[in-house]
Amino acid sequence: MKTSIYFLFILTIMSACHPNGIEVTSANSPKNQSSAQYLKLAFEQGDLNSLMKINLHGKTLEQADYISLGTKMYNSGALVVPVIKGDKRAENAIGPLWRDKDAKIRSFLNENKEDPNYSYLRQFCALDVIRKTELLTDNSDDALSTLGYYIDILAQEQNISPAFFYQGLKKLKNYWPKQQLKSTVELAIKASEEAMRQNQEGIQNFEKGVKKGHPELLKSAFYADQIDASKEIDRQYLFYIKQMKAMILSNVVY
Repeated sequence: MKTSIYFLFILTIMSACHPNGIEVTSANSPKNQSSAQYLKLAFEQGDLNSLMKINLHGKTLEQADYISLGTKMYNSGALVVPVIKGDKRAENAIGPLWRDKDAKIRSFLNENKEDPNYSYLRQFCALDVIRKTELLTDNSDDALSTLGYYIDILAQEQNISPAFFYQGLKKLKNYWPKQQLKSTVELAIKASEEAMRQNQEGIQNFEKGVKKGHPELLKSAFYADQIDASKEIDRQYLFYIKQMKAMILSNVVY
């Protein structure tokens, strides 16, 4: 069971770092559902598991790198894993899951500051604790403060998951001081615009590759699916950017 969970993490990690994420999304889509439909449903349901991306800042990671990083995070106990019967945490849990994982993540990140892929580790840990714990539903001051810590990490690292920024900042807009909210939203908008640029670059490269190497695919359902999925991603990113700009306007700091 633990081995299966481990490999699931590796697949998630590789999917989050795919150059444009579209082909991977298509592979994970239920049968008879297009990538665009899959992404639209994830957007409508607020399914952050399907909307996470890592900004590699131009770096290229090989499969061995993903396995190494996944193993490091998995073994540290920082990642949120499905509950296994007989698991010590499940039997003796005290307090919310986010509190336990937050302590482990901070310790893990502090110990790995010299890792050449430290930005990657920070982004993945932040995305993981936000999407898999109660941070977005817990309204306590401690939870909001912790959520702010991880949204700030994503903003600093210019992470390219606009959905996380939007959901997190919605919770924080009445908690953070106005100036803090404004500065973080501005970083989030910049990161979201970069996410859009990377998506457009990814689909352009895909189109060029098909036209040059596999022109027979130009009229295929697969090709049309990828184009539609990219347009859906752009639509979502524009929505998040517009909503975050509205947050600034509604919290003007004079």
